[in-house]
Amino acid sequence: MDTAPLITLILQIFEAFRMAPIKEDQYEQTGKAILYDRILWFVNKNLPISFVMLGFPMKSKNSRDKVLGVLPDMAEQVAFENFANFDSLIRAVYPPGVNMTIVSDGYIFNDILGIEDRTVQQYEEMSVDMSKVAPMTWFDMTKFYDKRQSKATVRSKIMTQFGISPEELQRRILFDVNVNQLYRGMTIFMTEEKAIEEFPSNNQRQKAAKILTREMMLRNEAYSGLVQQEFKQHIRLSMHHSINDGAKYSFQLIPSKAGKAWASPWHCALLLENNDYTTIQQKKLRINIGIATIVLDVNGVIIEAMFDPMVKVKDCKDLVSALQQIDKTEGKDLMEQQAELVVATWFNKLDAIEIADRTKFHMVTTPLMVVDMPETYPQNTYPEGSKGHKYLFTFEEL
Repeated sequence: MDTAPLITLILQIFEAFRMAPIKEDQYEQTGKAILYDRILWFVNKNLPISFVMLGFPMKSKNSRDKVLGVLPDMAEQVAFENFANFDSLIRAVYPPGVNMTIVSDGYIFNDILGIEDRTVQQYEEMSVDMSKVAPMTWFDMTKFYDKRQSKATVRSKIMTQFGISPEELQRRILFDVNVNQLYRGMTIFMTEEKAIEEFPSNNQRQKAAKILTREMMLRNEAYSGLVQQEFKQHIRLSMHHSINDGAKYSFQLIPSKAGKAWASPWHCALLLENNDYTTIQQKKLRINIGIATIVLDVNGVIIEAMFDPMVKVKDCKDLVSALQQIDKTEGKDLMEQQAELVVATWFNKLDAIEIADRTKFHMVTTPLMVVDMPETYPQNTYPEGSKGHKYLFTFEEL
């Protein structure tokens, strides 16, 4: 059987999900032929085409500027739906489809970022649940070693078995374009992480960011070595720009017709505008269009509704009233199934909300964040026995 037409078709589908290439891109010169052979191996055995990606660690610590909270939100949800769409298109021409293996790197980094293990665990658990829309398999570093060992011990073993020296890292940054691209991207991210800390000057902040970047990259190179050993046959994907020379391929996590979804889900907020996605820092989101906050208890009853001060309104009585008129039974059922999506159904029934000062605002996104209110906002008081949830939506003025 001649598989060439099928492989060519699969490649065409894959190429629609690639990140925009950088000027050093080597996909056409070398990467495409290597990917052809890798896919052929799976097709000859009639197996799902297996990909592996490092990522989905935890949300950025900078919730002041970058993200809306510590839990996965609409950005992650869209990324998982994008994986599902990728699989669906492949499955239409090749029934075994694909399998996407995610190796979460949260625990490999979180200690040097000052993020609690529990925060990483919550992010991973919720991400795994949300990703059930696609054929995805999840690992983190604890899955490769004895579970009785501490995370510090596991990190140490990974660095001992797969680590490189600082001198070797410097050589790779200088001469390996893929590593250089990763270094540039991570330096930007770490500078943003350090923005919430006090420094004598911006130069000092940038120096601290570069030191942190190199420490993270030493761990990343070691973790990548582990992944390479454990998933030899898998096709490596990356959410960072790369030269796509066969070592790995840059995959667009969040689709964007206008090319404005450049950030990873855990470093941004997500804006749906003109039926297209834009990744944006939440501080810009607040400045540009404002944020509405809806707080519900476990029964779907509204406890609180408010707009961000950037939006000039006195109160949200009309918004509360409109939501309270919607059938609570449906809301309760949805709450039990998947709390973070319940309000999306409610808002889909509302074309526009008229607020107290008669200014109209139109919802332009589905929920962006969910947090467990009592833990995150202890200053609020809720009915005894209830567990509140907070939902953020973006609105634009009509």
